Amino acid sequence: MSVSDDTHALILYGAGLIAAESCHYLERYGRGGDILCFATTSAPRMEKFCGRPIFAAEEAFRRYPAADVLVTLQEKYHEEVAAYLRIHGRKAIGWWGLRNATTLLREEGIRELRQIPGVFVDVDPEDASMMRIARTEAPEESFRLYPMTQIPLSTEEKRALPQIMAEEFPTDFGAYSSLASADDESVTEMPSIFLAMACSPNDAAVPRQSSLPSCMHPVLGGAALTSERPPNMLYDDMGQNISRDNGLYSELSVTYWLHENAPAADYLGICHYRRWLVLTDGLRAALAERSVDVILPRPRITLPDVRSYFLQPTMGTLEERDYHQMLAFLDDENPIAAACARRIFHHRIHIPANILVARADVFHDYAEFLFHVLQAVQQRNEENGIVQEPRSLGYLGELLTTLYVALYHEELRIQYADCHLELNEENEGRRYEK
Repeated sequence: MSVSDDTHALILYGAGLIAAESCHYLERYGRGGDILCFATTSAPRMEKFCGRPIFAAEEAFRRYPAADVLVTLQEKYHEEVAAYLRIHGRKAIGWWGLRNATTLLREEGIRELRQIPGVFVDVDPEDASMMRIARTEAPEESFRLYPMTQIPLSTEEKRALPQIMAEEFPTDFGAYSSLASADDESVTEMPSIFLAMACSPNDAAVPRQSSLPSCMHPVLGGAALTSERPPNMLYDDMGQNISRDNGLYSELSVTYWLHENAPAADYLGICHYRRWLVLTDGLRAALAERSVDVILPRPRITLPDVRSYFLQPTMGTLEERDYHQMLAFLDDENPIAAACARRIFHHRIHIPANILVARADVFHDYAEFLFHVLQAVQQRNEENGIVQEPRSLGYLGELLTTLYVALYHEELRIQYADCHLELNEENEGRRYEK
């Protein structure tokens, strides 16, 4: 079904980032007027979303019995929604999940960004949800751009983009250093590495243990909240843990578990199910030589700035209250970090996803910095009777990860790596073609 040709009224099933960006995409191609409302399975917490009413799905179906339903949710929820729709005698005309929405917006973004002088952009070869962007004169200093929150760019942003990449990254996070050659005779035996792969009960089955690198160990996040105990996994409720707070911390409950219960290893790290750092021959050589302290995902460019990006309603559930609590706590505990935070969060680059591989002592120092602040924010909210939004501390953790890198980039030997993303192609369903 074509975006431009079909004029049926639409109910968008979902009320998150995918739903918002699907709405904006349809608006740009003349279909915005067809969107009657948004729908959610449970009662929504707000009256409007993207300028339109939002209802519980049953109410939306009752109000608009002839409207088509377009599902705009992550793929992992599609089966559940399909069953719900069957019960209510409805059928979706399309399924726009993470894969589908980013494909549409990425193609649109590549066309737009290629018109900017001095900028190279293409599909990210490792992470299909991202675009790879760099200055044409320095392609090795590339960044990721998330099309679901960046496109279209304003005229001012287009004009500033090459300058942003040239100036802000080296200033705040250090330039890329040369890597050892994989053929270098000085390369020694690989160090011991333990990477925790954060998994959720809501995700698809974890790949067979034999299909993962030997250093990568699946860990069930929020294990204390479920009776499920999938085989061939570790669980984040073993030993000292914050597993019961996984709803607030997301993958960071696994980071905390690894920090408190780490095995003996030269390097420790965390990745996500389906998303992990790609260790090239050069990075492996650097690890073998112990010439790298931290390996991080390629930075993202976030427009208009990091603070605004994280606090926008469709990005996630980070409350402005928690952002200011973080700054207030840093003002009291670490004024240097507080001043750095205010500077870099008004810039336009951040380190995404709470993913890293680090020398063991650096990993523990990072975790202590991270949870010292996050648990203080959590405690203040609990003392004031504030119920925090799901995943709010996980999003705040991304800011603190970025802050940690900015604070210590001159002391640490940092390398940046691609993130490999595996997307589930099942249940993708039909999509609107431009």
